[in-house]
Order: sequence, then structure tokens, then C-alpha cells
Amino acid sequence: MLHEIKRIKVHSLKEFIKEFLMIVVGILTALGLEHIAVSIHNKHAAEEGLQRVLAEQKANLAYTEQFLQEAHRRWDPLNEVIAALDQDISNKVAKDKINQHLKAMLKSSGYNRGTPGFILRQSSWELVIANQSLSHMDAQQASVLANQYSLNKMYMTGFNQGMQELYTDRENDMYVELSYDLVEPMEAIKILRSKRSTQSSMMAIATEVKAHIENTLQKAEAQGNGTH
Repeated sequence: MLHEIKRIKVHSLKEFIKEFLMIVVGILTALGLEHIAVSIHNKHAAEEGLQRVLAEQKANLAYTEQFLQEAHRRWDPLNEVIAALDQDISNKVAKDKINQHLKAMLKSSGYNRGTPGFILRQSSWELVIANQSLSHMDAQQASVLANQYSLNKMYMTGFNQGMQELYTDRENDMYVELSYDLVEPMEAIKILRSKRSTQSSMMAIATEVKAHIENTLQKAEAQGNGTH
């Protein structure tokens, strides 16, 4: 009798251990599968986020190239206007003649004082930060892109400052006075030279943006291909 009771206890313990191990294995398997599923999801989110951010930077590059092309078309003729005005002043041409010549040059040169649109978008970058997919990206790629977006903010600050300096009351007054042939030639050339200097600074900013974005895209895509 005692022998039979002992056998039953041993048998029950074996069954318990077996059931326990099955449960443990089941839990570990479930946790492992969940971990795999989460890893796959994070990897997919990181890849999707990366492609969005790269596409946004490529769009920013395209916007920058368009701005530079249009800025050259609109603003470069001002160099010709300034050169002609400078020559008239040097030759001591009469004020009324200079006013008439300046009006004609501004019209015929193709100069357009309007500013082409320029913006560096960052909505995709803000999204990958908000949904935390950035934390699952390749660390070096994320660092390169973070640096670019930081530079973009700095460049837009400089560009917007240039926009504020680009249109002045002095210039507006000059155009009003010019319509009555009352512009002082020396004042006009100072205004136009200042205008051209600001335009050149804004174009220099866009040129730097273009170079930095091209470099960023090259680095990010190279790191994505496993090369450094």
C-alpha cells in the first residue's frame, strides 16, 4: 500500500513537471513570437520612415534648385541695371536723363524684384519623431538626417531675415520718385546695390542648402547600403 502511494506521487510529480514545462515553453514561444512580430513592425516602421524622410529631403533639394534657377532669372539682370546707372553717374549725366535711363533699364533688362518661393519642409521628420520610428533607424543615418534638419532650420532663419531686409521703405520710395523722374542717382545706386547684396546672400544660403542636402542624401543612402 505504501509502495503504491509512493508510485502515485512520483507519477503525479512527473505529470506536473511535464505540464509545467509545456506551459513555460508555450509562454516563451509566445513571447518569442511577439518579440519577432514587434521587431518586424519596428523594422518596417523605420524603413518606411526613412523613405519618407529621404523623399522629403529630395523634395527640399528640388525646391532649392528651382529657387536658384528662378532667382538667377529674376535677379541677375539687376547687375546690368547697376552697371548702367554707375556709368551714367560717372559720366555726370543729367539727373532727369539718368531717371529716364534707369526706368528704361529696369523695364528692358528683365529684372524682377519679386522673390521666388523657397521653403524647406520637415513634416516627415516631425512624424518619425512623433511615432518613434526614428529610434529604430540606423543610428548613423538618423544622426546624418538630424544634422540636416537642424541645418535646415538655421538656413530658413537666415533666409527669412534676408526677406525682411529685401523690401525696404527706401526702395519703395525710390520707385515712386522714379515715376516722376525725381530719384537722386546716388541714392538709387545705394539702394540697388544693397538690394543686390541681400539677394546674393539669399542665393548663397540656397547654394549651401543644395550642397548640404546632396551630401546628406549621399551619406544616408551609402550607409543604408552598408558602405561608409
